[in-house]
Amino acid sequence: MYVLDWLIARLPYEGLLLMSLAYLTFDFYPQVSSLAAIWRNPAFWILWLVFSFLDLLAFGILYANSFAHLVVLIPSPILATAAIQFLATIGVYSVLQSFTLQFAGRKVVDVEELIARFRTAALQSSVAKRASLSRRHARKLAEGLRAIYHSDLQAFSEDYSQIMALAKMPRDRIVLNLDSYKNSQGSERDALLNELVMRMAVADPDNVRELLSKRRSTVQSAP
Repeated sequence: MYVLDWLIARLPYEGLLLMSLAYLTFDFYPQVSSLAAIWRNPAFWILWLVFSFLDLLAFGILYANSFAHLVVLIPSPILATAAIQFLATIGVYSVLQSFTLQFAGRKVVDVEELIARFRTAALQSSVAKRASLSRRHARKLAEGLRAIYHSDLQAFSEDYSQIMALAKMPRDRIVLNLDSYKNSQGSERDALLNELVMRMAVADPDNVRELLSKRRSTVQSAP
């Protein structure tokens, strides 16, 4: 009974914050496609704080006016509270964000416009963060590939042909790039290898990750 009372006492707060987080994450994800990029973006968390504050206002209004009636329909206080949290979260955009403060017939504060602008800025920042994380990941993959291919021309030729063919690069261009690398020397050869492995990592990071793992296993198992 004590545990149940503890949950009921905290659901209106912790649960509402989690629901706000889930709602905003699902709102951003289709356009960002990376949880890491969303959650590592400070602007997202600022928007979450604003959104949570609006959620608390909506929840307070709904809870005061609807909880007693809802408990009759839903005997569980926990489920009734969760239902009000959901309604508050969904209702924020349609009710609280439409709030405007007018003075002498003119809008002084337009909450909807302010939040829309900040959401757009946060979304753009998340997309930029995703690109930054992708480039960082590609550089790490390229470094691993470079360490293996530097002394294994055959492995490089096989893997580059495979990855770039999957990336729809024309066959004649693949052959030209490999020939240029084979015929290069010294610093020019190193620079060309850096460019080509980076191209592989950017073109198909998932398959490159698998190839890198296999190549490393082969190197470690070699006598």
